[in-house]
Amino acid sequence: MKANDELYCADLDWWLTQRDFECGHRSNFGGFVAMLERGGGGGGVDSSDPYHEAYRSRLPSFDRDRRIAHEWALTPAPSRRMLFAHYAGALVTGGEESYQRWPKGLGPQLGKLCGAAVVVAFDAGELGPLLEACANSAKEGAGEFISDIRNRAEAAVRAAHRDYYQVTEASLDAWVA
Repeated sequence: MKANDELYCADLDWWLTQRDFECGHRSNFGGFVAMLERGGGGGGVDSSDPYHEAYRSRLPSFDRDRRIAHEWALTPAPSRRMLFAHYAGALVTGGEESYQRWPKGLGPQLGKLCGAAVVVAFDAGELGPLLEACANSAKEGAGEFISDIRNRAEAAVRAAHRDYYQVTEASLDAWVA
């Protein structure tokens, strides 16, 4: 496992941020999938229209979703919470037009660790001081405090990824055996 694997997993990123679209949960594609699963248009024969091709191209996404959902369910709850905060939190760091933005200073100070840092600070009863330090980073001691929270968030994200990877390795071992 590479060091970056403890901070990012493409499967988890996809599953927590993109699978709803890919599997038709947040689009009208689900209606087309349902129609095709019942036999397509007329006589229960597969349709050769573009919707059928779109459905067939999405089949690997459904398999991937099932596999990751199984692994996610077996991952310890505290690790799931941290991973969700880490990946879903990255979505909130949108631009000025985004309606979901972190409070002032959090994004620039914590970057992609914003979500995890908020959870770490909340759990330690330090969310208020973190928000204050990020909003006024020039204040004495703010930089050290932010750095401490960032380091604890990074350690928590790394530990959560290790827990998830242990589950994926066990699932793979069981599948191969």
